[in-house]
Amino acid sequence: NPLTSQLYGGQENGSVTVDTRPTPMTYAVNAKLTGVDANKLLSSISTVKDTVYGVLTANPNVTFATPASGDIVQTLNGTLGLNLANGKIMKLDLVRELSKIGKFGGAGTGAKGYTAISQMSGTFNVHNGVAQTSDLKAALDVGTMAATGTVNLVNQDLNLHVTAVLNKQYSQ
Repeated sequence: NPLTSQLYGGQENGSVTVDTRPTPMTYAVNAKLTGVDANKLLSSISTVKDTVYGVLTANPNVTFATPASGDIVQTLNGTLGLNLANGKIMKLDLVRELSKIGKFGGAGTGAKGYTAISQMSGTFNVHNGVAQTSDLKAALDVGTMAATGTVNLVNQDLNLHVTAVLNKQYSQ
């Protein structure tokens, strides 16, 4: 402390504590990340690969261990505030799913295979790799979205209550 570094195109400022006494070793990270490539970071520390893209700003205050599998996500605990800009989430086509629910037809409802996000922010309380939020918000290309619930970072399950407000152009 203090620790500053370049991290996947961005910056990290904060502190890291490494405890080598237990097996596996444990880490405590209290940091501020700015301008980080979200996909490169998540791909390097978890099984979430090629899924979340964009420029990440985050404030992790977390602890984790390094199990033999190398997948630290299942040991992740603490809090995380995040802001993702100019991004997308692959394997989740929220606009297509909303179109099915609302029985919208016409242009723009074709499957893209991802959700484009101009801005997303929220805070998460993480326990053993399961992140709970009550304030996740996102600006999409067709409106806005708010969500509460859990994101299982270990197996990538989502259990979210989502409220979407579609812009006039798309909803018509």
